[in-house]
Amino acid sequence: MTQLSLFLDLPGLTIEQIEVTYQDLTLSLAMETSEACCPLCGYASQRIHSRYTRTLQDVPCSGKVLRLLVRVRRFFCPNVECRRKIFAERLPELTTVYARRTTRCTAALIELGFALGGKAGADLGARLGLPANRMTLLRILRRTSSPVELTPRLLGVDEFAFRRGRTYGTILVDLERGIPIDLLPDKQSMTFASWLKEHPGVQLISRDRAGEFALGAAQGAPEAIQIADRFHLIRNLAD
Repeated sequence: MTQLSLFLDLPGLTIEQIEVTYQDLTLSLAMETSEACCPLCGYASQRIHSRYTRTLQDVPCSGKVLRLLVRVRRFFCPNVECRRKIFAERLPELTTVYARRTTRCTAALIELGFALGGKAGADLGARLGLPANRMTLLRILRRTSSPVELTPRLLGVDEFAFRRGRTYGTILVDLERGIPIDLLPDKQSMTFASWLKEHPGVQLISRDRAGEFALGAAQGAPEAIQIADRFHLIRNLAD
């Protein structure tokens, strides 16, 4: 059982029982350690108060939905000055407090949600062994913090239509990775210059030959090289 626990990447847990059905695989687990540390004061304790079972959804195994039944212990805190007299042991390598899914399962659902959205992500997840309804996916995405975007060396800038013919902003693209990194609310030079000052390190700016972008680039990143992008050059040549 220990080797199987290592194979499934369940560190510090012992598999006590396995139940297999046509669609599901359920593992009953218990902690290998004899003590736990109070999350408030850090004191270690071996005095067990009680036990309860946490049910966690994990990433699929061999095409089956994997569920973990983890037997968690509550301990008495030995520190008489600690406000928390009884605490439950934590599973930091597996999940977070109060979560109903493992960390890796949540990460897989985040990728599904970002790639496909709510309904399509939920439909594909059900086929892959990651059941979650569309509202659950959307809630997980809303709780996910935006990744920290590195300042691009090669920056593309152009107009972006929030509403065609009425409201325009500015789209900024990392030319090395080929992905949009930000949208500015308007196409004024001061807005573009402020963004460049907040993100130092841009070495090259590819833009059309409009005056606002040229002025904003000169004010916000005067050391950057400005070039006319190929699309607008070819379009102007054709015109």
